Amino acid sequence: MRREARPDLLGAAIRFRKESTISTEPALDDQDLLFATIPSALLTGAAMFTTEVHSFLWNDYHAIGVFETPELGLTRWRLASPRIPPGTGNRIEELDKAMTNGLAVFDLQAREAHLGSMYQSIARIELIERVDIDQAALRFSPFRNGRGIVARGFINAARIAPYAASQAARPQHA
Repeated sequence: MRREARPDLLGAAIRFRKESTISTEPALDDQDLLFATIPSALLTGAAMFTTEVHSFLWNDYHAIGVFETPELGLTRWRLASPRIPPGTGNRIEELDKAMTNGLAVFDLQAREAHLGSMYQSIARIELIERVDIDQAALRFSPFRNGRGIVARGFINAARIAPYAASQAARPQHA
């Protein structure tokens, strides 16, 4: 039986690390990118009704706001999904099935920040297994920029206080 319901948004977070160890503790050179099923801040309300909440693998995920890199300049980022429609199970069961079959693959894409530019694939991200990790200890931040992708612009500046408050309100880990 499905428990997911509209209206809702889905999110994804990626931490790029130099080390291959799995840890909740970020290193100084780690990079976090946070994504949601919102194509732009102006479309947040509409995205709540257009997000396919029954499949993590149907929606594209966007990093809200503008980012700057030395190589690419001002950019926008997204995770392009493999467009796997909802199945008969809940979204976690369907994600597990897609991972088992090698189908849980996203394209990390970037484009220049100006209107009309096209997304280009930067990397492919394959989900291969779920990891048992202390969720209460896990803290992502759009301002963790150890790999050189730096949050810029009004939207990202407006996120500073809410993210700090959100992190402070989260339960502490053991």
